[in-house]
Amino acid sequence: MDPLSAWSESPWSDEGGQALVVAILGVAIAAATIVGLRDAQERILADAHVRRAGEAAAEAAGAAVADAQAILVAASRDEQGRRATVVGRAALEALVSDPAVADAALRAATELALENHAGPPTGLRIGDTGRALEITLTLGRHRQRVAIGSACCRP
Repeated sequence: MDPLSAWSESPWSDEGGQALVVAILGVAIAAATIVGLRDAQERILADAHVRRAGEAAAEAAGAAVADAQAILVAASRDEQGRRATVVGRAALEALVSDPAVADAALRAATELALENHAGPPTGLRIGDTGRALEITLTLGRHRQRVAIGSACCRP
């Protein structure tokens, strides 16, 4: 048998063989697409999980700051529970800058983030906007913000 005639009878050289090559190529492209879609889906779901964990962590930090503010307000009341003094701006600024308050907020946020299988939050900041106390933190790529009402200077 002539080597050239053997080549012409190969399943890869006739139209059926070319269709087989195209079919295999199509299956390979489909498989690569499926793998890429699964990878994208996993990334999207992981990002959503971290975002939700960050929201929960920010809420936990906000609750810790609200607890500290409640203690400050309670300290301004007399024995019968009536307001003896108004919480002033200086007292609220001291609360916002108190390292113990920041530590309690970070502890609460970290605990909740770890319970949600996320990493610990970073960049915790507590600020006073005048009308509210604002707590911000970062978890993953997401910056979360929570605001709680300020007890300062209200009649």
